[in-house]
Amino acid sequence: MHPRSNSHRHGDADSEAEASTSLPATTGAPKETPLPWTQLSALLAVRLAEPINFTLVMPFIYEMVEGFDVVKNPQDVSFYAGLLLTSYSICQAITT
Repeated sequence: MHPRSNSHRHGDADSEAEASTSLPATTGAPKETPLPWTQLSALLAVRLAEPINFTLVMPFIYEMVEGFDVVKNPQDVSFYAGLLLTSYSICQAITT
C-alpha cells in the first residue's frame, strides 16, 4: 500500500465522522412556535380592566375633593381633582 492512499482512507473516515456529528440540513420553512393563547388571554383581560378602573373613578373625584374640604375656594376643586387624577395615572404608569 502506498502511504498516500492510506492517508486518503483515513481522511474519508474523518469526513464521515464529521458528517454524522454535524447538524442535519433543514429542508423547507422553519417550524413556527405556537403562542400560549390561554396565558395571553388572561394577560389581555387584566390589561383591559385597568382603563375601566380609571374611568370608573373619574365621576367621584370631584365630589371626594369637595367633600374633604381640601380647598377654600369652590373654583379650585376641579384643579385639585385634576391633580389627583394625574397623580393616579403617573403612579399607575410607573408601577406597571
